[in-house]
This record gives sequence, C-alpha cells and structure tokens, in this order.
Amino acid sequence: MIECLNRFTNSQNYSGLYIPCTGQGEPGMWTPYRLRRVKEIFTGTHEGRETTRQSTVHARNLSERIQTLKVRSEFEKETSTDIEEPIFVCSAGWRSGSTLLQRMLMANERVLIWGEPFDRSGIVQKLADMCRPFTFEWPSSNFIFENIGSNRILSEEWIANLYPSLSDFRGAHRDMLLRLFKEPAEKNGYEYWGLKEVRFSVAQAEYLQYIFPNAKFIFIVRNPVDAYKSYLPWRRWFKEWPERPVLTPFEFGRVWNEKVNDFVRNSHKVNGLLIRYEELEGRVKDIENLVGFKVSKPSMLERNKGTPGQENEIHGLEKFIINLITFQAQKKVGY
Repeated sequence: MIECLNRFTNSQNYSGLYIPCTGQGEPGMWTPYRLRRVKEIFTGTHEGRETTRQSTVHARNLSERIQTLKVRSEFEKETSTDIEEPIFVCSAGWRSGSTLLQRMLMANERVLIWGEPFDRSGIVQKLADMCRPFTFEWPSSNFIFENIGSNRILSEEWIANLYPSLSDFRGAHRDMLLRLFKEPAEKNGYEYWGLKEVRFSVAQAEYLQYIFPNAKFIFIVRNPVDAYKSYLPWRRWFKEWPERPVLTPFEFGRVWNEKVNDFVRNSHKVNGLLIRYEELEGRVKDIENLVGFKVSKPSMLERNKGTPGQENEIHGLEKFIINLITFQAQKKVGY
C-alpha cells in the first residue's frame, strides 16, 4: 500500500485516477496533494518522521547531551565555587567487590557510602535520562523565561512553551540528590558521603559530574567467572527493574561485557580510577590519593556477615558461556 502511494506521489501522470471525494484540486481526481495526504494517514508527515529519526539518534548519546547542556548554560561560572565532593563507586555488575570497597571507605568513621539506594527505582538513571532530549536546537532559547525578559507583558507573548533556565534545571537535580543522600548523612554525623552502584554507565557518571563537578569516581571490575560464581545464589536481581532481570550466565556475561568495555573506553571522562578487585589490597594508596582520607586495607576488615559462607559450584557450561561472551573485554583489563 505505502509503496504504491509512493509511486503515485512521485509520478507526474495521474490521468484516470479518481476518488469519490472533493477538496483541493479538481473534484474527484487523485492529485499529488491528495495522494500525499492519504500516505500521511498511514506514515505521518515527512517532517514528523525526520524529527522522530533525529530524536532517536540524539537520545542514544547521553554523554553528548550532557556536554550540550554544559555549553548552553553557564556551567563553568555557576560551578566555580561548588564544594561538594561526593564519592561514587561504580561496579561492572554484581559480586565484583563494590561492597568490599564501600566497607574499606566506611572503615573511616567520617564516611557514609550509601549502598545501591532504592535500586529498583533507578533514581540517578532516570534523572540522567531527563538530559537526553537536550540539543542546541531544543529547547529553543525563545522558550526560556530569562530570554524573554521579566519586564515584558507575558500575556501578550507566546507562552505555550515557557521554561525555567537550564541553570534551574541543573539546580533542581542537585537539590534532590543533596536532600536524598547528603542531608541524611550529615544529620547522622558523617562528613563525607557518596554511594556505590553496580548498574551505572560512565555516561551516568558524567551526569553525576555535571551535577557535582568535584565528584570522585572509582570503577571496579572482577574476573567475570569468579563474579558469576559468587552471583549464583542471587540469580533474581535486575539490571533495570522490571524489564532486565539477570537470571542466566548469558545475561550476566552481557552485563559484565557492556560495563567493562564502557569503563575501559570512557572512565577517563570523569577522571575515574579503574581498579581490578584482585588488586584492591595493593591499590589502597591510589584510592586514598583520590578521596583524600585514610582507607582501610581489605585484609584489615572482618568477613562481611552478608556474604554466603559456602563455596558455590559453577557448571562447566556456565563457565564456557561467560568466557565466550566476555573474552575480548577480559583482555582489556588483564584477565
């Protein structure tokens, strides 16, 4: 149907084509205008389809959208006096040492690192997704209130689209995260605060750096076979709730592969420290240099009560699947 309409629309010969309706053009005749209108009933307008295509492309690259926000707002000026230095621990999936690293940091009694807070809500991820629509064209600068001017009679202006400033947009995000994570930490007597998460991408870390320019980031990875072996008793967690459960070695391997490739390629964008779980004991000094306070060695901590004591048995097929999916990424981090 659509192919036929395309052929008719692009043709110059419409003789003998009639429909029982009136409108633009000679009554009852198929004209280019009518054919185009019929086509649009099924496909939408060309402009609408092109806008959809461009929006889809823009939405894929969160990192670029955040950079666009920085350029369009007075980011450098408004963040020059920012004193917040939260600490974010980002892990390549589960059972990769993020909780051990969290405990190493919190052995310092002045530090509170929240652990995957409200993980099913995906709070940071959803806040970051709000940045995906921003381009140099959207929103139009004509929609921003401060560009219209407070001395104008707004009822006489086009106000169907009337937005606060981009600085207000960032400020509202910052206020929410401070209220949710910093204030409860301060109320309980902690000087340093942050959180650890096993689901963040580097682009989401870039969002956090957009909100907190002086934030510290530590990315941790672990051998995927060992991580999956430790994950075996917990095969009911979600990469994204509820759409992406991680129930099988296929799903676990894909998550690990995605995260490690991302960490290796992009962690430098937030000046992140990339560490392997297996070398935590020897990287304590690097961590201390990053965060600015004393950090405990793993060997100085008691065994975590939440860690299963039994040795998990991994099937040979599971090991094969994990290695098959991740072997290229493993090379990039020295496994």
